[in-house]
Amino acid sequence: MKEHGFDPEMTPVVYVGGGAGVMKRFGSVTGRHIMHIEDVKANALGYEYLAHQQLKRKQL
Repeated sequence: MKEHGFDPEMTPVVYVGGGAGVMKRFGSVTGRHIMHIEDVKANALGYEYLAHQQLKRKQL
């Protein structure tokens, strides 16, 4: 990430899903603004939540 100009001390970074565990254990980028959500279903749960919110808006 650093080679692409992201400063982990200034840019919040959230790794989600299966790749989060890999980045947590083997990634070289560290910082207090980096979060790892290792639940492999996290992406699916997030999209499901967004879909429900969109359906609610359409029903109003």
